[in-house]
Amino acid sequence: MVAATHNLCYNKAGMDKIMRLLTAALLMEAASAAAQTDGGMTTKLITAVEKGNIEEVRSFLKKGWRPDTKNDFGFTPLMAAASGGRLEILKVLIEAGADVNAKREAGGLTPLMFAASAGHDDIINALVASGADVKATENAGKSVLAVAAAAGAPARTLKLLFQKGSEVGVADKEGRTALWAAALAGSTSTIRNVADLGADVNVRDKNGRTVLMAVAAAYKASSHTAKALIDLGVEVTAKDNDRRTALMCAAGAGHADVAEILIASGADVNAQDAYGKTALAGAAEGGHVAGVKLLIANGADINARDADGRSVLAAAAEENYGEIVRILRRAGARVHVSGEAERQLAHAETAVKKAKALRDFEAAITEFEMAVEMAPDWPAAYQGLARACEAAKNFECATDNFKKYLEFEPEAKDAKEVAERLRKLKRKAAPAAGTKKRKAKK
Repeated sequence: MVAATHNLCYNKAGMDKIMRLLTAALLMEAASAAAQTDGGMTTKLITAVEKGNIEEVRSFLKKGWRPDTKNDFGFTPLMAAASGGRLEILKVLIEAGADVNAKREAGGLTPLMFAASAGHDDIINALVASGADVKATENAGKSVLAVAAAAGAPARTLKLLFQKGSEVGVADKEGRTALWAAALAGSTSTIRNVADLGADVNVRDKNGRTVLMAVAAAYKASSHTAKALIDLGVEVTAKDNDRRTALMCAAGAGHADVAEILIASGADVNAQDAYGKTALAGAAEGGHVAGVKLLIANGADINARDADGRSVLAAAAEENYGEIVRILRRAGARVHVSGEAERQLAHAETAVKKAKALRDFEAAITEFEMAVEMAPDWPAAYQGLARACEAAKNFECATDNFKKYLEFEPEAKDAKEVAERLRKLKRKAAPAAGTKKRKAKK
């Protein structure tokens, strides 16, 4: 069976968020470095660099302090100068032999990447003139241009890096380029700036996903970012290696605003992925009410089934999304007692067995309520719900549902037994009702 949570697009969202915050996190981390193994010399040197105290820096270097020594966070004095825009200090460090291509172990950022992220063009020029590798990549394979784009560097900085030789089409280990970095950072202006350098807006990653799919599935998806990409010509109906579309990504991640823009731009609401799932199925099994309503309003097939024959209604019911089940039922979703409803009843019966051990019948009642929602004309669903309510000592609920069962099955084999049980329940329910009234008077 296709797993209810199958959503390849959405699984990358956490990593996308991490990438957007990478540069800022590294800088903050470095700034808080503690005493080092060299007796605190590196920390003092970096502090002097950060404060812009060039005389103190020169003094430390004259004493023989090494300009390339890294602190506990793998941060060098040259990286501090590059990120802080300390041009004169940077030159002093380079003259003292600082490695312009040193990499920070965590992340693999170089001084040039720190300078580019901060938009320090003069530092970039100085580093490149001193031999900094403009084609270097960090540990994940991202180029200098991509790192700068992820940090929201200004257009002039991106253009400078491009002119110095950082290629806009270089892909990282996931197959993602500078355009992806800009898009996942959520900056529409940076997206346009990278595109102006000749970026391929329809480039695919190693899983066949487009940047639009990544944005649609991102932790904090932006409809503005999606619109900017669409305006640049990103293919809205493209499919990845699992035949998933950007609309499926947005629907599964609960981004109804992005889904709305995609639909308005020509997305196919009834496209199916390699597992036969539609965007509506993804929204339903994810519990995304707004997305379900939007897709239904735009012609989504409410009776579509996946490769295992599982309907959208069944997906919602199995996840106990009662509101979505009701929306689908009102929209005309069909139920076959021999299929989805029976499976749901089986879920409920299993829940009752667990409930007996835990003495907690609320979950079992919810499961049976889903069965009733799916098949409101099915006697077995009412009988199961009645028994669950009876076990929970909710006699009023049990009475109501046993009545409905008998209305549908007056000639059932156990009709007499149920009728007798119903009479006993009425007697149990009556005192409980009286108690409630007396408490209310107090």
